[in-house]
Amino acid sequence: MGYTFDQIQELINQKIQQLNQITNNLVNWLTENQDKPKYIWFFGLFYYYDIEIEENNRIKEFELFLKAADDNYSIAQVYLAKCYNDGYGTEQNKDSAFKWYQKAAENERVEQNKRKAFKLFQKLAEQGYEDAQYELGKFYYSGIEIEVNKTRAFELYKIAAEKGQTNAQNELGTSYEHGDGTEQDLEKAIYWYNKAAENG
Repeated sequence: MGYTFDQIQELINQKIQQLNQITNNLVNWLTENQDKPKYIWFFGLFYYYDIEIEENNRIKEFELFLKAADDNYSIAQVYLAKCYNDGYGTEQNKDSAFKWYQKAAENERVEQNKRKAFKLFQKLAEQGYEDAQYELGKFYYSGIEIEVNKTRAFELYKIAAEKGQTNAQNELGTSYEHGDGTEQDLEKAIYWYNKAAENG
């Protein structure tokens, strides 16, 4: 037995209403249960993606992500970094964005998920963050989640060092001193050690 167009439309409307009711119930539950960072972060997603929320409140999403991020919830730290990076609910601040991306990556490493940390630093390094370029260099130098590639590590240290990243300047000096990833050059090693000391 077939259905008429009106019957099909009515069935679709019923399903949509059921889904809306489920979503509303979830929003109400999350509103009343803010005791765990994962719930706080999840509630923030409703504002972030404008799901069944009457007002598009960027400040509210930022506050929720910040609260969960401060509780060391790594995925919330990523979303908080996105807010800083794009200026959602707060003033755009690339330095704060990197800080929270870095915290999230460090938490992933603590949880032994180095692959995610590597990919995160790789993405940030491509965007020009010198701290991420330095961190990514360490991955290549030590062979964490990737084959050891001291030449690539040297290149990343050099890029970050030239931007004034102190740790990268020190590592670049070490690379020149020992000939890791480049030809040994003690004069350049001394130069970069001095730069690192000046910025210390």
